[in-house]
Amino acid sequence: PAGATIGYNSTASLSVTATGAELSYQWYIGASGSVISPISGATSASYATPDSGAAERAIDGNPATLWHTHGPDGEKAPPQELVLDLGAEKKVTGFVYLPRSDGTTRGIVDRYEVFVSADGQAWGEPAARGEFGNMKANPIEQVVKLAAPARGRFVRFVATHSADGNHVTCAEFGALSREFAASING
Repeated sequence: PAGATIGYNSTASLSVTATGAELSYQWYIGASGSVISPISGATSASYATPDSGAAERAIDGNPATLWHTHGPDGEKAPPQELVLDLGAEKKVTGFVYLPRSDGTTRGIVDRYEVFVSADGQAWGEPAARGEFGNMKANPIEQVVKLAAPARGRFVRFVATHSADGNHVTCAEFGALSREFAASING
């Protein structure tokens, strides 16, 4: 339906009556009539929007999904954080941040802090603190190596500033180490 707005955790359906060739569908994010940002996998007559940016989306391996802090109740300004549970203590050497790639820069992180903790409670000083340069004009994957490796089971990524807007987004986040399986905590 042209001009319809579909909220988070909602479903929209499209009815079409036609004869002849088989129909195909593609849902898009953006202004009515926009075909710039297709929603990956949304190719049927019904589309259910995802829940409002669950943190698990930052580690689901799908760059088309997002963790974000802009839900039905409005924007949640930085600082906002994600905590990865690596399952066991590891030597963390860095991290990877993948910004959204859906044609908008809203919520892309441009300043951050990263902490490593053995217990997920005592965090100490940041293992890394910095700024991703030119994220608004060039939103590409960021790989940051720690100045010194840090041992811990938990990695906390704190988005301290957004390049555009007053909320935070993250397509994918990961810790760099020799070997681990990450799961979201909190």
